[in-house]
Amino acid sequence: MIQDKIFEQENWLIQPLGHRLDMLQYEYVRDGDMRAVELAGKIFRRPDHGKMSEDPLRNMIYHFICAAVLVTRYAIDGGLDKEEAMSLSDVLIQRADAVGSIEDIYQLVDEMYSTFTERVIRTKRQNAGTLPIQRAKAFIFAHLHERITTTQVAEAAGVTPNYLSSLFKKETGQALSGFIRQQRLEAARLMLAQSERPISEIAATLPFASESHFIQAFRSRYGVTPAIYRSSLRAEGIEAKDEIDETFTRREEGLEHLDTQLDMLQYEYVRKGDLRSVDLGLEIFKSPYQGRLSADPLRNVIYRFVCATMLVTRFSLDGGLGMDVAYPLSDHMIRCADQIRGIDEIYPLVEELFRSFTQLVARAKKQTAGSLPVRRAKEYIFAHLNEKITVSQLAEAVELTPNYLSMLFHQETGQSLSEYIRAQRLLYAENLLLYSSMPISQIAEMLGFSSDSHFIRIFREEYGMPPAVYRRQKASWSVTKNLQWPK
Repeated sequence: MIQDKIFEQENWLIQPLGHRLDMLQYEYVRDGDMRAVELAGKIFRRPDHGKMSEDPLRNMIYHFICAAVLVTRYAIDGGLDKEEAMSLSDVLIQRADAVGSIEDIYQLVDEMYSTFTERVIRTKRQNAGTLPIQRAKAFIFAHLHERITTTQVAEAAGVTPNYLSSLFKKETGQALSGFIRQQRLEAARLMLAQSERPISEIAATLPFASESHFIQAFRSRYGVTPAIYRSSLRAEGIEAKDEIDETFTRREEGLEHLDTQLDMLQYEYVRKGDLRSVDLGLEIFKSPYQGRLSADPLRNVIYRFVCATMLVTRFSLDGGLGMDVAYPLSDHMIRCADQIRGIDEIYPLVEELFRSFTQLVARAKKQTAGSLPVRRAKEYIFAHLNEKITVSQLAEAVELTPNYLSMLFHQETGQSLSEYIRAQRLLYAENLLLYSSMPISQIAEMLGFSSDSHFIRIFREEYGMPPAVYRRQKASWSVTKNLQWPK
């Protein structure tokens, strides 16, 4: 298999940032924070990007597409309308396809981050009163294929279950359970229209209590059974059924996007190490309901492959795959796509993409199956590096006693919790020194050091020099180092 061979190669130009910092610019987009623009510009201009093509310009175009995929997803998470976000993303990628120089790409990066972030800010202002409902809907769409309780949705929305139920009914006119059921039925309708999956599999995927329960619910809502609905579409032609597009697809110059939920299911399978990702990933990739990213048909499928690779990589990281494996494999897959000369050559690559990453995630899960509390503790630490973290908080987050967590963490990592937290804060500080112009005092405050002098002393102990000297010596390449960090 590909993943068993490629790591012997020596032509990587890749030194990935820590996953947390590498995602910070996207979190700024999601939060409507204009710091996204400067940080993204710095990271995009760094010299150690992975090599996705032998052609420097195409290499930067592929990197731009990867960034566009994540910016779009995080902007949607931040409240931006899905159709608006995806349309804007398509336009930006089409413009990248037509650029004549790498400098043009840099300018397009700045425009992309500023445009998306500004639109998220505008959306947040317009919808300030409905934030809990937005969060609830986002959680529901992301978990349609799982069993969902009101308590889970309320926790995601940041309110109590009773308040959420009351607010949801007031703002949408529907009970929460009714909304969830309706969205599952709409998802089922799209699957029936655009796939050949058996009805029993659709019922289990969404998930209904049984196949008969699904058939009954579908007939109650649409007046026909799923089988009759599908056969009528085949007889009349899917494109003649405009009602299919009401919830899950958009039409723009004859082009359509699958709904976010169905479009993301194959990546959820990757994250879980479930090989159903392979058939579903290939099926959706072949679907005619996709946006046009380039006027050239071959470049269009390559760009779509780059988009899929970016999402597979990110979901693999969420599934426990290490960056040292995920990023080189991702670059390798895109380089293979860059070399194809016919559209049909992309489909075996799509199959290999999903199979390789899914198997590697499954292997990683088996290797770390005994350390779930430790992994949860690490996830909590990464998510709260800018806050004061106590052992009691960590123990509560992973549902263990403080003493047992401390013992287990030291046993599995060879470090105490306090040593690990300090090391991660210093690593984060190092990345901020290299890839931002944030003042040292602000870095110290952001990462929870008690004072500037405390941060400087701890940093010098670890790196052998003060932060200011380290930044001056290591970050001299930065083309924007004199910019002021936005307030």
